[in-house]
Amino acid sequence: MRKSYIDIGLDDLQIPASDLAESAALAWRRGKHPIVLLSGNMGSGKTTLVSRFVQELYKELSVSKNGSKLWVNSPTYTLMNEYPIPEVQSEAGEKLSIFHFDLYRLSGEAETEDLGFEEYWGRRGICIVEWWDRAPKAFSSMQCSASVSIYENGTEESRNLNVEWLGSDWTSCDSELASILNRAKKEIG
Repeated sequence: MRKSYIDIGLDDLQIPASDLAESAALAWRRGKHPIVLLSGNMGSGKTTLVSRFVQELYKELSVSKNGSKLWVNSPTYTLMNEYPIPEVQSEAGEKLSIFHFDLYRLSGEAETEDLGFEEYWGRRGICIVEWWDRAPKAFSSMQCSASVSIYENGTEESRNLNVEWLGSDWTSCDSELASILNRAKKEIG
């Protein structure tokens, strides 16, 4: 499935973030480990989208803590940030953590293998990967991913987002995912 968000300002990133959070929560509840893959130019809004996604995920999973108070920043230098949500568990009893990766500083595929990131992707929690295109082979066979491309419209205030839900694990959620995306379409116009 695919959805485009046209002429979105930074303040409006809540709309695609909400769709992504609802779909990721749906997959997580079913024992899947979704991955959100983000690409776009430096400063296009990737980390802002991640921040809104985490806030929306807290709401979607009915977490008692306020997700808006959680500090979400780019892990450009640490390479990975973890945002644990231990009060949320999957059907299998796994406690949820959101793992936020930034591959910008990596030179290629071999470095991701050396760092052991593949132990997380598609295997633990919900992962968000900025600059995933630095190691595309690592993500080529993911069963439950959402690829988000952000394109600026010539100004800092406006961008287009294309989101595509990829992998065979989404087929078991097709009708619910379609419902999420159709409802969101009606909400924004």
